[in-house]
Amino acid sequence: MTRLTSASLTHRTVIALLTLLISGLGLYVTGVLKQELIPSMDLPRASIIGIYPGASPEVVERDVSKPIEAAVKAVNGVTRVTSVSSSGVSQVRAEWDYGTKADKVTNDIRTAVDGLKASMPSEVTTRVAAGSFNDIPVMIIAVSSDADPVTLAQGVRDTVLPKLKAVPSVRDVTLSGEQKRQVSVTLKQAQIDALGVDPSTMSQFFTANATAIPAGTVLTGSDNLDVQVGHTWASVDDIANIRLQGTDGPVLLSQVADVVIEPVTSTSISRVNGKPSLTLMVTKTAEGNTVTAASGVRALLPELEKSLGNGAKFSTVFDQSPFIEQSIHDLSVEGGLGLAMAILVILLFLGSIRPTLITAISIPLSLFMAMIGLYVGGYTLNILTLGALTVAIGRVVDDSIVVIENIKRHASMGETGRESIIKAVREVAGAVTSSTLTTVAVFLPIGIVGGQAGELFRPFAVTVTVALLASLLVSMTVVPVLASWFMSRTPKAAVPAAEPGEGGAAATASQEDHETNTWLQRAYMPALRWALGHRLLTLALAIALFIGTVALAPRLKTDFIGDAGQVNLTIIQDLPAGSSLQETDAAAKKIEGVIASEPSVQTYSTSIGSTAGFLGSGQADTNHASYSVALLPKSKGAIVADSLRAKMAKLEGLGTTQVVVGQSSSNVIVYVEGNDPAKLKAANQQVLDAMNSIKGLSAVSSDLAASRSMLTVDVDATKAASAGMTPAQVGIAVTRAVRGQKVGSLNAGDATLDVLLFSQKPVTSKDALGDVILPVTAKQTMDARKAAADAASADQTAYANQQKADGTKAYNDQVKALADSKAKLKAQVSDYTTKLSQLTDALAKAEAAVAAAAAAPIPPPAPPATPVTPEQLAVAQAAAQAAAAKAAAVQQAAGQAAALKAQVAQLSSGLAALQGQITALDTQQTKLAESRQKQLDAQAKQTELTNAAKDAAKVKAGPLRLSEVGTVNLVDAPAQVTRVDGARTATITATPSGADLGATSAQLKTAINALTLPQGVAVRIGGVSQQQQDSFAQLGLAMLVAIGIVYLIMVGTFGSLIQPLMLLVSIPFAATGALGALLLTDTPLGIPSMIGLLMLIGIVVTNAIVLIDLINQIRRRGASVDEAVLDGARLRLRPIIMTALATIMALIPMGLGVTGGGVFISKPLAVVVIGGLVSSTFLTLILVPVLYDLVEKGRLRLGRRRSRSAEGASEVAPVEVTTKVAPR
Repeated sequence: MTRLTSASLTHRTVIALLTLLISGLGLYVTGVLKQELIPSMDLPRASIIGIYPGASPEVVERDVSKPIEAAVKAVNGVTRVTSVSSSGVSQVRAEWDYGTKADKVTNDIRTAVDGLKASMPSEVTTRVAAGSFNDIPVMIIAVSSDADPVTLAQGVRDTVLPKLKAVPSVRDVTLSGEQKRQVSVTLKQAQIDALGVDPSTMSQFFTANATAIPAGTVLTGSDNLDVQVGHTWASVDDIANIRLQGTDGPVLLSQVADVVIEPVTSTSISRVNGKPSLTLMVTKTAEGNTVTAASGVRALLPELEKSLGNGAKFSTVFDQSPFIEQSIHDLSVEGGLGLAMAILVILLFLGSIRPTLITAISIPLSLFMAMIGLYVGGYTLNILTLGALTVAIGRVVDDSIVVIENIKRHASMGETGRESIIKAVREVAGAVTSSTLTTVAVFLPIGIVGGQAGELFRPFAVTVTVALLASLLVSMTVVPVLASWFMSRTPKAAVPAAEPGEGGAAATASQEDHETNTWLQRAYMPALRWALGHRLLTLALAIALFIGTVALAPRLKTDFIGDAGQVNLTIIQDLPAGSSLQETDAAAKKIEGVIASEPSVQTYSTSIGSTAGFLGSGQADTNHASYSVALLPKSKGAIVADSLRAKMAKLEGLGTTQVVVGQSSSNVIVYVEGNDPAKLKAANQQVLDAMNSIKGLSAVSSDLAASRSMLTVDVDATKAASAGMTPAQVGIAVTRAVRGQKVGSLNAGDATLDVLLFSQKPVTSKDALGDVILPVTAKQTMDARKAAADAASADQTAYANQQKADGTKAYNDQVKALADSKAKLKAQVSDYTTKLSQLTDALAKAEAAVAAAAAAPIPPPAPPATPVTPEQLAVAQAAAQAAAAKAAAVQQAAGQAAALKAQVAQLSSGLAALQGQITALDTQQTKLAESRQKQLDAQAKQTELTNAAKDAAKVKAGPLRLSEVGTVNLVDAPAQVTRVDGARTATITATPSGADLGATSAQLKTAINALTLPQGVAVRIGGVSQQQQDSFAQLGLAMLVAIGIVYLIMVGTFGSLIQPLMLLVSIPFAATGALGALLLTDTPLGIPSMIGLLMLIGIVVTNAIVLIDLINQIRRRGASVDEAVLDGARLRLRPIIMTALATIMALIPMGLGVTGGGVFISKPLAVVVIGGLVSSTFLTLILVPVLYDLVEKGRLRLGRRRSRSAEGASEVAPVEVTTKVAPR
């Protein structure tokens, strides 16, 4: 290092130019360094989101989560796999160690998941999401207007997104919360039946009619023409005009279905400040600047509001840049205050402006070099690196203080010129270099700290390391050059330098007498002499102090990283599983009322029924709601969170709520693992009860405790099989009726609309689900046709049999008719014969009578009894004539009668014959008509039977209802199923409500260890408690390694194994002050505090190194141990006090949290370093000299004993030598 100083003094102009160049470059780099909230790093995890619409949690677990788990576990590097299966969604998270190449692991996971597509249900869609903190949104902006949601969304897509994506440093802008649309194809069953369309084949027509097939290229003389067959859908009309196959030929889809574009049934609600809105998430490029991106977006918003019109308004829900800008400003203010206070300390001690300014120049120059180092290393300006630079302000000046103080001391002794400066630097170069290297070395073990803490604080360590190395370089080059130019000889009387060979003590005294009467030395030297005179008592007091510190350690509160001071809150709300979207919305409005009433709230957004995150976003149950709350600048997130918790506790019907400060949760998580559901449930309840009994935990909830009602369809395999159905076919039919079957997609502008096929209007009840009409299967059709054919065949057989029976009956009837006719004729013949005989007899008698009458004589008339007069005689004669005439007439009449009789008989016989002929004709005509009718009927029946046989081949079966092949049941089922490394797990979360996370974790461990858990169930603590435990263990190991490295450096510096051990005594006593400061300020011991303790290991030994190095130099001049200790302590008192006090004063603004910027890192770290420096400085000035005196005097006594032993042995040695040499 002295050579470097000599070269710098030789080329002072070059050093000056380099200083100006570094300053200018540092200023430039400071302006162009990327500004971020936290260091950018790849997260060692990936999320695999599987969507299985309509599936229950258990089905999702079986068909999606388990296969993905098995595939992901086989990926090299993956250490843990966790899955959460909920309704329709599988979320599998794969984790690996920090430091593993995230891109390679992620690609391997994607390959493994893609290989599962053939074995998982076709409806399942998967997506692998992985990223870094660059994927955290820079801004989240809500958009609202008076226009309808569809118009607003289209306007945002057309106008807003392109302009925002063009902003410098913006990588992407995603739109969420828009009202999605779909193409619904709802079948009309009556038309389907009428036109004979088979619904089971319809999906094939959709696929076949939406494909553009590249058929090759036609090579013409001048052009190469690509050939494409078909085209994709361009409009709803294209879908409506799809041609299906009907009974009588092609049928248009529009004839059997309604085809419309309609909004998707809402499963989520998004609001900003209580009003419906859309959400824009802005992410930056990997090399982009967060502040630049956010500023550019904010500047465009007024213009975009005018472009959208309709009263459009943009509301910023989340913005990283104000917090970053405020943190940079606050840390810069605190750094500036610390710089001013450090310079003031230097001025007070040096008592001169010039050396003070020379020393002060080293601070910005070292910081500029650190900025350049960050730029070259690809790091960003964030709250960690800013905190490191602020902390480094107090330490980078130490090297320059020691150097300039020694140069000034030599100048005060009358030494001037180049050689005096080189001599002064040479005296302290070893100590300065060693002390700087020890401070730098303590950050090397940060590399073994894993997890999030290691990744976050590694840039912190790099920043401090570069700044300290820069300060060492500046102290060895720039400071000596500036001193050679601007520091004149001190106007005190010169003290002549000791001539070579003069006594060490005398020389030292003659050169340094002018420093014996400072007020510091007058206060310090008596105390040191007393301690040296009472060494054992001093050691005993020191040990007692250390033991007292250890005894107070259990009273120390512990935390993980602490409050980041962000002005954003996240509220998570869960209602009982199965709660409808409307019920959750009503409960959400109560919380929105609470948020709106909080005066510190600037804006807030509400998301119901959906989840979003930079590693994946998607669907959530309708019982879930989340709120992102942006607070006003300078608001205290923790205080506002407590206020909101208190207000919400007074309301009913909110379910379980959590209020988290910032964007990430710091919950305590307990995993209850077991494969037996009953035992898991029992153990889950035990752990829940135990956690509820711990006062430091609030909002205790378990995902196993929730259940929800669901409808299950138990398909009767026998009935379904008899109808030719499988459960899968039944499931597809139910899907079409409930949520629709996706059969394609339609590109409508920038949006892609799903095309869903519905068999009917969506069902809304259990009974309606049972009435769902199932599609007719091929087996049903075959069975129906067979039944129809069998019926037709049976009709034909029956008809043939009927004809045969009718023929037989007709024959029998004819035979019977003939027999009856014959019998009747015979009866008539007999009757006629009888009558003829009777008539013949009667005729014979009549004829005999006539004959007798004819043969008898006519008697004469009787004589009258009295005389007859002529008149009487005439009368008598006339009477006789009349009688004769009458007889003749009678006879004539008889003859005529006989003739007439014969004629009547003849006419009657002819009439009877004619009537018989007429009757026979009528009978024949009737029989002919009957025969003809029977022939016609037979022909018609035959035609009917023939047609029936033909129709049997075309018969379609009637559809069945769902209730005919299965039963619909309303059952309770788990709301979600969690698995960790293949074992079913109940995840119990709780929010730490106190400031002492360590005590809460200890109580939790005690409570869990006291439980008697069922056999086969294990309980594991995770979350922030596990992170704290792992980080503390790793940082503890890092401290041990750091102590070992520091020891090795000091061994190399002093060439001794004993003296470095004396210097290490400063470390435990630094812990004394650090713990005391934490207790006094009620600051929890967290990761920042542990980093401060690690830093102290390197800082506190620097003073001891400077002190011991000078004591050794004085002893090498010939001084005694007592003289060297006293003179060395006296001469190093001022630089030790000055460096310690400068560091302390530089850290006081941060320790007090003057501005609050970066408080979660700076304040605990500053408190630890201030407390440790105070105690270690005091003990270094007292205890280290005492230990040195004890050890070195002990070594001298041991050396004198060895010398006396050697002198005693030397008296015998010559005789022995002579005796041995004599034979030669």
